[in-house]
Amino acid sequence: ALSAQAWAPGGMPEASSRMALARHFLAALRGDTPPKASPDYVSTLFDRYAATYEKQMLGELSYALPTAVMDELGSNLGPSQIRRVADLGAGTGLLGPPLRRLAPGASIEGVDLS
Repeated sequence: ALSAQAWAPGGMPEASSRMALARHFLAALRGDTPPKASPDYVSTLFDRYAATYEKQMLGELSYALPTAVMDELGSNLGPSQIRRVADLGAGTGLLGPPLRRLAPGASIEGVDLS
């Protein structure tokens, strides 16, 4: 569920975002939950969460995926073996700086839905 804290940085979302949230919550209340959330809902949710995402994930929840990925890559590949990287679901880009340190000459592209 979208918390008030996720809305805090920019206040209430604009009309189109509010509609995406309303459609998602209405479907959930009816028990008509789709197999996945709509891209509009996900985008709105994470756009609002981005301002506090890193603090919560790294500090409060001890999110360790970037470290685990880097440990695995570093122990299996050398810098010269990494030429291009696609970070799909990049979010706020937590993996970018460690990737750059591991492979300074690589082309790194990050994309995210929100």
